[in-house]
Amino acid sequence: MPRGAAEILRLISGETIQLPAGQSSNVANASRYVAASGAKVFAAGSIQWMWGLDSDRVTNPRASTAARQMFVNVLSDMGVRPATPNPGLIVP
Repeated sequence: MPRGAAEILRLISGETIQLPAGQSSNVANASRYVAASGAKVFAAGSIQWMWGLDSDRVTNPRASTAARQMFVNVLSDMGVRPATPNPGLIVP
């Protein structure tokens, strides 16, 4: 991770799928940092991150209110706010 980067989310699920040794399908990490240029960077590190936001038409849906709230927080920090947030989400 770049200097100053911080893990901002760790989601743990009860679902287990077969992965190579040393990897876990039960944990998803995300990080956020400000690059030397001043650019704000968010990295989820996984295509499955999107399923935490919206898992329509996905076998074994895994949408997560925690992932949705965290993403609203990240985007808000970048100056973007949802016009119509999902019920239960807090827009900073």
